[in-house]
Amino acid sequence: MAGKRGLSWDAEELRELYCDRQLSCVDIADMKGCTEATVRYVMQTRGIRRRSKSGAALLAYRKHGCQAKVKPLFDRAEDLAYILGVVLGDGWLHHHRSNYRIGLNVTSELFAKSFRAALARIDVSSYVFVVKLSTKNPRHRDQHRIEASSRELFDWLIRLNATAAIGWLEDSPSLCASLLRGLYESEGALQCRAKHAYRITLYSSDWAMVQLMVHCLSVLDFRCSIGAPPRRSGRKQEYQVRLLGGTAAVRKFLSVTQPCIKVIP
Repeated sequence: MAGKRGLSWDAEELRELYCDRQLSCVDIADMKGCTEATVRYVMQTRGIRRRSKSGAALLAYRKHGCQAKVKPLFDRAEDLAYILGVVLGDGWLHHHRSNYRIGLNVTSELFAKSFRAALARIDVSSYVFVVKLSTKNPRHRDQHRIEASSRELFDWLIRLNATAAIGWLEDSPSLCASLLRGLYESEGALQCRAKHAYRITLYSSDWAMVQLMVHCLSVLDFRCSIGAPPRRSGRKQEYQVRLLGGTAAVRKFLSVTQPCIKVIP
């Protein structure tokens, strides 16, 4: 089908270039020898839905920003401990071909900024964008997604599981505090039981993670209990590591770990 400037525009070809091959409007315009505006116009007339701004920015980042070999600053141990805590909690690792990604999806913008700042301090650049889960349900909160790419950092994190992390941390109070901060921001809860009475609980369904939490707490001279509520049918057993010592211990924990969220107002 002929379009602007007498160019031949096949709807299926255009959909393949844009949707399947993930080419941008600029890339397609270069292939067709026309302007980007022409491509956008033809897509509109053919009913091809364009990407959102955040989706287009993420695609550009993956094409141009993720391919460089990033060498993290592994001498910044406290930042690495915090990143490890976040990844062991709410974070994720993804490997596809030559792409090695480290990421985090959270509703808290403060948490997202804190994780991104830690990545920046070890010289790993990252990309942040907002994922809108629903425009109809007011209870659904937008997610802030952080993505970084580094083969070296990926390999380091994938080797350092919860069990191996205890050996890396040894008995260093600063490293244990940094890792606990990441775990608390990811898997912790601050509960107000009564006026000015607070309790902190860390959650995990992985027993090795529970042992890591207990190790870090003991290094920092905190006492804790381990609970295992009745398991729901078809679900993993969840463990609760509860900080003992009342509100005084909670305040001390928050003072030592300095989390950016889940703090006493």
